[in-house]
Amino acid sequence: SNSFCTLLALMLSLSNRHSVEVQLLTVQRALKTINGSSSNTPTPSVLAFGDVGLLYFLNQKQAQLHEVLDQAHALEDAELRAINELVEFMRFIVSGLIVEAERVDAASVAVRREIASVTLRMREIDAEIQHLRPRLGTTVDQAIALHFQNHIAVPQRSGPVRLEGMGCEQQALGELPRALVSLRAELRLLSSHRRALCTVQRLIHGNGARVPEAEASQIIAQLDTVTTFRKALHKIKDCVLDVAGKEDLIAVSSLLDFIEMLCSGLTAAMESVSQLHIQLLKHASTIRAARVTERLGQIDARNKRMSSEALYMNEATTLVEDPAVHQSNRSKSSALDDFLTRYCA
Repeated sequence: SNSFCTLLALMLSLSNRHSVEVQLLTVQRALKTINGSSSNTPTPSVLAFGDVGLLYFLNQKQAQLHEVLDQAHALEDAELRAINELVEFMRFIVSGLIVEAERVDAASVAVRREIASVTLRMREIDAEIQHLRPRLGTTVDQAIALHFQNHIAVPQRSGPVRLEGMGCEQQALGELPRALVSLRAELRLLSSHRRALCTVQRLIHGNGARVPEAEASQIIAQLDTVTTFRKALHKIKDCVLDVAGKEDLIAVSSLLDFIEMLCSGLTAAMESVSQLHIQLLKHASTIRAARVTERLGQIDARNKRMSSEALYMNEATTLVEDPAVHQSNRSKSSALDDFLTRYCA
């Protein structure tokens, strides 16, 4: 019964030790996946998240995290609650980033349509101006027409024309250039919005160049998630810093708010995982110390047992000696005792 209890306790100790080691290894791999690896190996090119895009970067980080946790069945472990919360938050921010990317894409399409509409209107106005100028003649002809509002024949480039309604046409010719100037200013504003949105789109979807798979994997493995999104946040703020009317870029403002929330939430989730990592390290060190103490106790018990066995073997060897040798030893001892007795007397 005692041996069975000892064996059961040993099995439970080994199981607990293995569970803690697996949990610790899982948490370490999760931290390495999110924080990136600090490799000193030189890379053939500068690793930049803009090459692959934020959406691909975050999606691959989530996939790698799921792969690490699925291998250890960590999602089913109730003790790894912080890891499960991190997985849920990663799933949420991936979905949220997809929504924000769609908003930016829709805003870019809308701005391009507005630019096309303004450009078309400018062409129409320019064509109308080019049509009115020959009919109104030179500046002298227009001055005479303003003075004589009735039926007056004015020499034109294409022949004499009756100038009925000349005042309305001159008024239109004066308003059209002002409208053209206004449309040009609007076009410059829309063009700046388009450039800002294109920059944001490149940050989200990548710069469009085909990145080798090895280099893309290196970018995903080595870059820190929170640091990468903070860099993206500053890049987006820089690209809209000098844009006039940036308050109209609602999609970009929404994306900035989302990235700030993402960085704050991911930092909090990583702090929880780091605390779990510290607890597991303490637990593992306690188990390791108990294992060392147990091992030292086993060594001490073995040494004591070996000493007892050696003493027992020595006594047994003395008892099984040859009787003649034993008698000779006794005789020698008696003779020595008699000699000492006489000498002392």
